Amino acid sequence: MSGKKSSPVLLGFALLGMLIAPPLLLYPAVIKENVALEVIGYLVLVISMLIPIFKG
Repeated sequence: MSGKKSSPVLLGFALLGMLIAPPLLLYPAVIKENVALEVIGYLVLVISMLIPIFKG
C-alpha cells in the first residue's frame, strides 16, 4: 500500500459516476440515436474509472 491518502468523497463520486452513466446516459442515447448524449455518457464513464486509478 502506498502512503498517499485518498478522499472517500471523491471515490464515492467516481463510483456513483460508474453506476449512473450506463443506465441514465448511454442506454437512452443508443435508443434515441443521440450521439452527443452518448459521448457525454462515455466521458463520464471513463473519467469515473480513471479517478480511482490516479487518486486511489
